[in-house]
Amino acid sequence: TLVRNVMGEEYLYHIEGSDPKDYWPVHEFLAPEHQKEYVSPAFLASPTAPNRIVEYYAPWCPHCQHFKQHYIDFARSCSKLAKDHGVTIEFHAVSCTANKLVCKEHDVHGYPTVLLFSAGNSTGYKVPYSKVHCFTALKRFGVDIEDEHNDEKESPVEQIQQLVENTATHHDARTRNQIYNDAFLSFDFAMRQSIYMSNGPLTNDTAYAFEDWVDLLDS
Repeated sequence: TLVRNVMGEEYLYHIEGSDPKDYWPVHEFLAPEHQKEYVSPAFLASPTAPNRIVEYYAPWCPHCQHFKQHYIDFARSCSKLAKDHGVTIEFHAVSCTANKLVCKEHDVHGYPTVLLFSAGNSTGYKVPYSKVHCFTALKRFGVDIEDEHNDEKESPVEQIQQLVENTATHHDARTRNQIYNDAFLSFDFAMRQSIYMSNGPLTNDTAYAFEDWVDLLDS
C-alpha cells in the first residue's frame, strides 16, 4: 500500500491514520519539509548512533512491496534476539522517492538495498536483501551466537546445523558458518510462510528460499 504525504511523496512504512505499531520497530525516515540545504539524517551521520539496519527502497518497486512484511517481521525477531544478547539495533526505512539525496549519498542504485551500520559508523555494509538475517547482523555488530547453548536440548535449528555440518565437507568454496546461515534463513522463512499449506503459487521470495533449502539438503 502506498501513501502520499502533504508534499506528494510516497512511503511504504508510514501510512496516515494507521497505527505506528503496525510497523514497529521499523522507523520510516520522512523527508524534511522546510530544509533548504541537504543535511545527512542524524540517524545515519551521528557519531553516537547505535547499530542500525537500513532498508533503502522505492515504493513503486514490486520487490520492495513484497519485502515489506518480511522486513518488519525480521526487525521484530532480530530486535528481541539482539536485546537478549545486550545489543541495541535500530531498524530504519528510507524511501528513495522521497529522499533522493539520502540514497545518492549512500550510493543506492537498486531496490531494495539493505545496509548495516555499526555503532557510530556512517559507512554502511551492504548485504543482499534476500539473505539478510539476524545472525549476519549480530556477527557484523560483534556478536557471534552460533556456538551458544551447546548444553541445552537440541532444537530444530541445531538439528539443521548438524545436518549442515555433515555435508559441509562437500562445499569447499563455502565455510560451515555460511552454509549454516543460509540453511537457517531458508528453513525459517519456509516455515514462517507455511509453504507446505499453500494451495496457490508461491511468491518469488518464498520459492527461492525453499529452493535454496532443498538444494542444500540435496547436496
